[in-house]
Amino acid sequence: MEFLEITDDDVTEIVRLTLEYLTDGDEVADEIMGNVRTGNYFGYKAVKDGKIVGFMTFKQGIGFTTPQPKIEETIRKIADGKKVYIADGLWVSPDVRGHGVGAKLCRMIGHGVKKAGGDYLLIEEWIYPDGDSPVRALADQWGAPVYDKYVPLFYKDISKYGMTCPICGKDCKCSAKIRLYDTEDIKDEEQ
Repeated sequence: MEFLEITDDDVTEIVRLTLEYLTDGDEVADEIMGNVRTGNYFGYKAVKDGKIVGFMTFKQGIGFTTPQPKIEETIRKIADGKKVYIADGLWVSPDVRGHGVGAKLCRMIGHGVKKAGGDYLLIEEWIYPDGDSPVRALADQWGAPVYDKYVPLFYKDISKYGMTCPICGKDCKCSAKIRLYDTEDIKDEEQ
């Protein structure tokens, strides 16, 4: 398996995979393409047999799946004008889950955010109604966050934004944990 930086040639496939695992609607595709055009969108992919089997992407800025003005303002105050990058997507094919693909992508992102001049790395950890979170162990490897907030029913309004929860459908009962990491504290990994 190879781990490589995502290129412009990968964007169409990243959009397709994102729509497949997360949501329906053209809004997501338009948002990803818009992020790519800004030049502040990057990530890494895992490739096996010429096929993308995992990816993690980030973009510069503060924003969440659904608007969260109070949390966004808190993050802005903590960042105090410094660069923040937020996780925009993480996907690992069921065929390779449990083989360290997500962990490797997360380690690479620490380096990528620093390389891009990012001071903070922000994640929105999706937590299922049963409390399971496929990202929790991956995020824990970044160390102690400088901000860590649990938000029950974080995605309750997701359908208002043209998205469908992959777990609950239109009536989402999932929660989130919002974490902000200082990139100086993150152990990174070169490619």
